[in-house]
Amino acid sequence: MSLKDWTGSLVIIMENDNKLHELNFDRGALTVSHLLFADDSFIFMDANKEDARVLCDVLKFYGDASSQLVNFDKSEVYFGKDVPNSIRDEVIDFLQVNQVDCHEKYLGFPTFAGRCKEYIFLFIKNRVWNKLGGWNGTGFSAAGKEILLNVVVQAIPIYAMACFKLSKQLINDLHRLIAYF
Repeated sequence: MSLKDWTGSLVIIMENDNKLHELNFDRGALTVSHLLFADDSFIFMDANKEDARVLCDVLKFYGDASSQLVNFDKSEVYFGKDVPNSIRDEVIDFLQVNQVDCHEKYLGFPTFAGRCKEYIFLFIKNRVWNKLGGWNGTGFSAAGKEILLNVVVQAIPIYAMACFKLSKQLINDLHRLIAYF
C-alpha cells in the first residue's frame, strides 16, 4: 500500500468517525471526500475550522510517515459560492493557504466543463489545425500523410476523450480537418 493510499485511508477513517465531512454535490448523488492523482491531492470537506483542523492532522500524519512536507505555498483552497466570507477567512487563516476563485485548468483540461463544451475544447481543434498547417506543402507521400494523421493528429484528442464526452460537432470538425489535409 502506497503512502497516498494510507493518506486516502486516513481520510476515510476520519469520515467514518464523523471528524471530516465529505461533500455532497447534489441531493442523493455522489459524495466525494478526496481525489488522489499523481503528485496532487484534492480534499473535499465542509468549510469550517474543525474540518480544517482534521485536515491538518491528516497532512501532519502524511508528513511524519513519509518524511515529506506539504508545500503550503503551492496549496490552494476553493470555496463554494454559498460559503460566507467570515468562514472563508477563518479557514484560510487556519490552513495558511491561498484562496482561488476557480481552477481554470488541471493537466491542461478545464476543471468545470458544463453543458456547452464547444468553446472549452476549441483548443483541441486549434492544435490539430496548427499541426496540419505546419505540415502543409511539405511534400509527404500519401502513406506518409496517413502515418502522420494516425500517429500524431489522432492522438491529440485521445486524453480529452477519455475524460470528457466531446460534442459530435467537434468530432465532425476534426474529421473534416483531417479529410482536407
